Amino acid sequence: LALVALGLALVVSDLAQKVLGLALVLLDQALEVSAQALAQMVVGLVMLDLAPEVLDLALLALGPALVELGQVLDLLGLAQVVWGLVLEVSDLALELLALALAQ
Repeated sequence: LALVALGLALVVSDLAQKVLGLALVLLDQALEVSAQALAQMVVGLVMLDLAPEVLDLALLALGPALVELGQVLDLLGLAQVVWGLVLEVSDLALELLALALAQ
């Protein structure tokens, strides 16, 4: 009976070692996943740190673009004024033509 108990204890001990080995493998995988997650968090933090600088650069680029857009709008306004003058000159020319034809 003692030999049977000793045999069972050896079997249980062997199973315990296998379970412990499996637990170590799982722990190793968990550490790898944790390291990857930490690396991703660091990348995320660096990106967050750079975001204001990237935004500043975008705003710096947007400033001149808005100035140029303002100039384009000014030119369109001038073109509209010139077009209005062209229409008035055309009206005057038509009136002069009408007067000339009436005489």
